[in-house]
Amino acid sequence: MNRQITRLVLLDPELGNPGGHYSSYADTIDRACGSLGIHFAVLGGAGSATPTFDSINASYVPRWTGGALVNPFVGGYRMHSQLRLHASSIVDAQTLVFAATVNHRHYAALARWLAELPDVRAPKLAILLRFPEYDATRRVWSRTAPLTRRGLATVAQVARHRAIRLVADSESLADEYRQLTRLPVAALPNPHMFAAEVRPPRAETATRIGYFGEARREKGFDLLVEAIDLLDKSNHPGGIELVVQSYVRAGFEAQGCGESCARLASRASANLRLLEGVLTAAKFEEEFLACDAVVLPYELERYGARNSGIFTDAVAAGIAVIATRGTWMHGQMEQGLGTGLTFEDGDAGGLAEAMIEMARCRDQMRVAARQGAARWRDAHDPARFLGELIELFA
Repeated sequence: MNRQITRLVLLDPELGNPGGHYSSYADTIDRACGSLGIHFAVLGGAGSATPTFDSINASYVPRWTGGALVNPFVGGYRMHSQLRLHASSIVDAQTLVFAATVNHRHYAALARWLAELPDVRAPKLAILLRFPEYDATRRVWSRTAPLTRRGLATVAQVARHRAIRLVADSESLADEYRQLTRLPVAALPNPHMFAAEVRPPRAETATRIGYFGEARREKGFDLLVEAIDLLDKSNHPGGIELVVQSYVRAGFEAQGCGESCARLASRASANLRLLEGVLTAAKFEEEFLACDAVVLPYELERYGARNSGIFTDAVAAGIAVIATRGTWMHGQMEQGLGTGLTFEDGDAGGLAEAMIEMARCRDQMRVAARQGAARWRDAHDPARFLGELIELFA
């Protein structure tokens, strides 16, 4: 283990926005740091309406110290000034800053902030590249790809005299970014998982299927609502209970599915329960672990290479999944890492049929998912992830 690193600062502009999902990731990194004797702190966001870093919001992240808030839409200039104000005073040469959810807006700002620090105060910097820039289905780069390339060029320039590493949590995404930068991109395990090894069994007879996260088109929320309509109109044997987190985050209205949220709200019934708004970490874990299956109707265009923390949370907890065919999640299941069913991209009827099939073979899925959980947790063990990340700086 590289003992030149004694402290990790998680820089996560998304922390607190979609609720417990990102908080559980921070908890995971916190536990991994504890197992390796590394001090943990966090700079995160507790709401997209927050325009600048402020005092840490204790109702969102009460366990962590040294934190602050940041809007996920801040531009490079704002990010640079916020890092100067709130990060510079808590880092030194033995600190690893792990930027977990930054994007094309932030790469250059991170590099410039690091470059201006004196040598004795300059930390190590690891940037997690997690947003796809290439659409393999249409074979075109995104509109933000030139901005990403430019930002990573600044990172490469600063990396000549500062310790910077680029990482991804899927090999396919690492391959994509290797075309956008001359710096190496390492593929590391994906440490999303709850502390409990496997969820406790449920006594209920109905099959509980959950959707977690925001109501966004790229996450297939409109498709899910259409599939629920088809379920109601079909003659399926029943026994399905749906739990759906339904909300549009401030700032995401253009990408959100407000009409679909309203449709669901107007028709909530005994077999459909809505979770409106942001969930606390405890509520997220409670609702998530009570599910027999989790549905991930994500668009192939956005998730061909991009992984899903919801997927990894589910597989590590021994929960079956329903995912879009051809996505990264489907690829993991084909490798024996995850149990579940798939459907064709954009096919609401196929999604409805998959939910019916999941209810029909629930018991078999439960057994297979629980057996596979140990395999996933071993391959993506958080301490292993953190150890590999630290060793990149040896």
